[in-house]
Amino acid sequence: MAEKKKTQSREQSPKNMIKKALSLPTMGSKKVRVAILTAVAGGSLLIGYWGGSAANNQNTSTIATFNSGVITNKALYSYLKDNTNGSTALKWTLIYDVFGNIYGDKISDEDVQTAYNAMTANSSGLSYLVNANNTKTDKKSLLKKVKQELAYEYGVKEHIKVSDAEIKTAWASYRPNVDIQMLVLDNKETADSLYSQVQNGADIETLAKNNHSLDGNSGKVFTYQNASNYFDEENTELVYNLKDGETALFTMDMMGNNNSSTGSNSYYCIVKMVKNKDKGTDMSAYKKELENLVKTQKMSNDSTMVNNIIKAVFKKANVKVTDPYMQAALKDYLR
Repeated sequence: MAEKKKTQSREQSPKNMIKKALSLPTMGSKKVRVAILTAVAGGSLLIGYWGGSAANNQNTSTIATFNSGVITNKALYSYLKDNTNGSTALKWTLIYDVFGNIYGDKISDEDVQTAYNAMTANSSGLSYLVNANNTKTDKKSLLKKVKQELAYEYGVKEHIKVSDAEIKTAWASYRPNVDIQMLVLDNKETADSLYSQVQNGADIETLAKNNHSLDGNSGKVFTYQNASNYFDEENTELVYNLKDGETALFTMDMMGNNNSSTGSNSYYCIVKMVKNKDKGTDMSAYKKELENLVKTQKMSNDSTMVNNIIKAVFKKANVKVTDPYMQAALKDYLR
């Protein structure tokens, strides 16, 4: 049994938890990044607020009443723009609207559905997204949010340049997609028992029918995409070193990090390699994917570059903000 002992740590914030949940691989799906969507997850009731009732009803509509008064859209907006989290949510609502208007037609229904499937395949990610908010959790609203994120990502990546040297660097550490079966469990005894059965020839998908797997794939064979970053580097190395038919059991935390502890944040992952694949020597066959990987890394690591891109898109869209509070929140993007 391949079981590792080294423990790594990473911030376990709800934002990071959902970010990881939304990047989980799903059967037959391509890689989907929906990271920035999670930045608004804790305030999803604000999506649509920017251009919704607050603007159309002159901020006077009553949204709540109590014994000694009422709360209007205007009062809510005042609170939101004066609150750091509220201002952030309103800021991203405007960014999403602008990028959606410009690049939304580049996102197909298939792209949106694939991203939605990746999100809903993981119960922990979806349940947090739904339970953390009290509104707009129906499928239609979630699909809209996913499309907004995909349009945002598409628009940012359209402006990112990638050199041949960067592609070669990415190729050096690139791992191709492989077919695996996986069970993610939250109970050590159950994991040990099931792993023993798998080693003795039991089918993972059959075992999954009677044992809930937290990864959402229910033990089915699916294409694992290394670019999803579901596992940390150590766990990834272990998985990719498996030969066809070999299995491994290891512990990890909610973020996919190797975790040898047995506390409430530990998860136990059983992996079977169904079809491993060597990348070969023809880099050109993967050029488009490598370009996207480089762009994804730049998008994640270079906030100044991303801010400048948003600023350029805002200029193209002729964005004008008259509210002084939102001018401050959007100062990095306004010329």
